[in-house]
Amino acid sequence: MWSVLGLAFCYVYVYNFFQTWFHTFLVRGRGFSEANLLLSALPFVVAACANLAGGAASDALVRRLGAKRGRRVIGASALVLETHRPQERNKVQAFNDFLVFGMMALGSFSSGQLLAHYGWSMVNMVVFPPVLLGLAVLLLAFFAKRRAKLRTVEQITDPGI
Repeated sequence: MWSVLGLAFCYVYVYNFFQTWFHTFLVRGRGFSEANLLLSALPFVVAACANLAGGAASDALVRRLGAKRGRRVIGASALVLETHRPQERNKVQAFNDFLVFGMMALGSFSSGQLLAHYGWSMVNMVVFPPVLLGLAVLLLAFFAKRRAKLRTVEQITDPGI
């Protein structure tokens, strides 16, 4: 789970970096003109090629390791899919994709408006509470799981409880 969270953090951080700051840096800091700014589209072109390469690698894994084992290696969306019945998997994956990309689009548009009207300090103030909330939920889940394990160990060692 931590690796998936780390992956999502890095993906969103780099995506927002290239979407919000990189273009402005090239125009103001390096003196590029708006007409000659095809360079700022390069990260998105590379990302599209990387997505295609990831799909090809996924197909190669399935061919090489077999359908069952190859799909296990791919894994990130399996975290969502494994908690539901097999007949619900497509609906759950579609809903998850809709939520992820919808929230990313909403966040991108709203952060652009916040930045344009109020500056970076307001963007940081708006982003900070949900991050803290997410960390608090993760900590609560961690400690609840730990407490459940301790209770199981106590019941095994002292069956009189």
